Amino acid sequence: MWRSILLALLSLVGISSASDAQEPRAILVVVANAEMAEQVMAAMPKVRIAVLQSHIGETAVAINARAWEFRNADCLFFDPLNESIELAMFRERLQNHGVVPINLRQQIVTQYKRTETLFGSASSVARGNSKLHGP
Repeated sequence: MWRSILLALLSLVGISSASDAQEPRAILVVVANAEMAEQVMAAMPKVRIAVLQSHIGETAVAINARAWEFRNADCLFFDPLNESIELAMFRERLQNHGVVPINLRQQIVTQYKRTETLFGSASSVARGNSKLHGP
């Protein structure tokens, strides 16, 4: 499921892996922390991953230096429920440089709602009232 969501997100952003006259370049995705990096790497092994905060309690100076290196990234995946104020500030800085922020939590909810619309709610499917079977 993660793989399909992440691939859909990258296509929504309009990121392509090849351009007309140039050699294809690897997509650079910034993630908030190492845990999210592992999930993205498992789902998308060919994408370059950059981690904004390597460990909890890391100094703002270290995160700032890393954020400056990532200012040309394609997108940044984040989860607002697990984001500190400090990381939100660096996310906004990267966004000001043109990095596209992608709220993973919102995308998962949207994907769930699309699935529910297509197949009906879980309770109606269990009762045999799926929209696929008709009225």
